[in-house]
Amino acid sequence: MAIAVVGVLGLFWVVYSFGAVRATNAMNQRLQVARAERIERWAPPPSQPSGEPGSHQRLLSDFEDAVYAESRHALAAQYGSGNEADHATIAAQLHADVRRLRGRVLDALSSAAQT
Repeated sequence: MAIAVVGVLGLFWVVYSFGAVRATNAMNQRLQVARAERIERWAPPPSQPSGEPGSHQRLLSDFEDAVYAESRHALAAQYGSGNEADHATIAAQLHADVRRLRGRVLDALSSAAQT
């Protein structure tokens, strides 16, 4: 009799544990789909540079786009999944672009102030 009770309890435990694993997997899949939909919904439209090529307005627009791209990547790296080394490489390139464009903006401002 005691063995039968232990057997029935063991059967319930096995069924419960498999059900819990399946439920956890189903919830994880739903969360991944919801995350992908949320990321897609908040993805920005492609940037449209303003101003004529070579103008100060275009330079400032490119700088703003670079800052925005760097911040978007930082957010994606923080909340997304992926290889950390890849994120670091992309982040370094984006940061270099921002620094380069910042220098060009400052040079343009100083040359405009001198004239």
